[in-house]
Amino acid sequence: NKKFEKALKYFVIAYKETPNNINVLNHLGFTYNIVGDVLMSEIYYQEALIIDPKNPEINQRLGELYVNTKRINLAKERLKALRTCNCEEYSILKNILEKNY
Repeated sequence: NKKFEKALKYFVIAYKETPNNINVLNHLGFTYNIVGDVLMSEIYYQEALIIDPKNPEINQRLGELYVNTKRINLAKERLKALRTCNCEEYSILKNILEKNY
């Protein structure tokens, strides 16, 4: 966890320098989720989706976050956003939803 907390500091600096960088937003969302700050994770994933609403990785990760926080309808919305991507992220999120609900 200490490594992720250290990485988080660098991502926050990168965010201040390039706030619309989809990769930085994705890493912030992922890292906040790993360290247990689901609220901040969700904020950064949502911010990234404003820039790139069809991004498969971010839709999948946000969908997983919603499953983990028992917000299944929101997770299904992320799955719906992925349905036309013909991508692995769709299958991953679909399997997670099927296993949990």
